[in-house]
Amino acid sequence: MKSLIKYIKIIRYGLQFRTMMILTLLFIGMGVMFEMTLNFDNMFGMSLGGLYLGLVGAYSYQLITTPAVAKLVNSSPIKKDLLTKAPVLISLIISLFSFTIFILVRLFYNIGVRLPAEAAAHPGAEAMLHMSILYCSVLIFVLMIYSPINFKFYWVGIALLAVFVVAMLYFGNSISVTGFMIEQYNDLIAAFGYKTTLTLLIASSYALIFLGAFIGYLFNCLTVKHEISEFSYRYSLKQAAAK
Repeated sequence: MKSLIKYIKIIRYGLQFRTMMILTLLFIGMGVMFEMTLNFDNMFGMSLGGLYLGLVGAYSYQLITTPAVAKLVNSSPIKKDLLTKAPVLISLIISLFSFTIFILVRLFYNIGVRLPAEAAAHPGAEAMLHMSILYCSVLIFVLMIYSPINFKFYWVGIALLAVFVVAMLYFGNSISVTGFMIEQYNDLIAAFGYKTTLTLLIASSYALIFLGAFIGYLFNCLTVKHEISEFSYRYSLKQAAAK
């Protein structure tokens, strides 16, 4: 807990702290708005609201890593934490917070309020909305790994994100995949029941996010001595190093 408080205090020294905080709040607000106005004709895959809420953690990762290259931090023992544990922990907490908002809006508003009025026109909507919770967690899982890689190996990180985006667009628009996911969901319902299946989906989603954080932390520990990508953080490094 003491380390977490210390990391939170350090965040305010990050480059463009106010701008990043405004963007974080803006993305959360836009994510909720887009999720609440979700078009039921295209529910599987990554909703625009889920995309905005999923990206929030990536911003926090970048924010807390910029002080790591400041002159005052170079000789400090906290520098190792800023390059390994701190960004992953902060990103994880914020990602869990935004993902929880996504789930609450989806379950209590989209499914609880909007869907009953349109259930006849969209018979498979509830199944797709539930399965898409897991889909959104995959996005955050990838971002939890992407951020550490991008910090050290810019082009490798970009390639990873590009592959995921292409796959996301393909699966999100594939009728066969959508039908397969609905079938799997119905099989789970038949085997475990409604409440248990929903609980399993949500628990699996959170577990996937924690796994992404663990992999990101492990990657940071293995590459802690590797130079930070100047191409990725060129402007940030110049500004932070001057402080």
